[in-house]
Amino acid sequence: MSYRYLLAVAGFTLALSHAFSTSAFAATKCYEEQELPPELVCDNNYSKSADFSSGCHYTTGETVQVEVACPVMWVNIAAKNETHSQTCRGVGLKVASIEGSTCASGELRPSIGQNWQGISYRFGRWGGLDAHGGNKIVSIPDRTSRTSRDGPTTFYEGGLFCYESGGTRDSDKTDRVVAYACGP
Repeated sequence: MSYRYLLAVAGFTLALSHAFSTSAFAATKCYEEQELPPELVCDNNYSKSADFSSGCHYTTGETVQVEVACPVMWVNIAAKNETHSQTCRGVGLKVASIEGSTCASGELRPSIGQNWQGISYRFGRWGGLDAHGGNKIVSIPDRTSRTSRDGPTTFYEGGLFCYESGGTRDSDKTDRVVAYACGP
């Protein structure tokens, strides 16, 4: 049996970004091609005979498309402080994970899952592709820091950050959440 997923959204490409309206994702449907088994078909000759050698033949297996649940996919955030549930709900999907990963950032860039190539790394990138992404979302408040009493004041912008459990947390801009895993 061969599987082929089709998206019923006109113009859907791997270059998905936060610029798409949420209604475009809500209309997403997935299909699978299924081959029907051959069927014995007989002419209606009103014969009461059990002899199926005349007037009968097997049809070839027909292929039909059946709607199936869409796979879990990465969905770009629309706002920097958007939560996992807000992002998924905004596109008509639910909170999900892809092999245990729930978020993506510029430092934890997944290379698996539907639409991984369409993730927008709008806060920058650091390092290479990661197989999975992150599994820990941390909210960090805005803060200011002064190096000395007379020294300059530095402002650090907070937000939602994506990490791996037990991973390094330096809270720079490439750690910001850029996408979440969402599914049916």
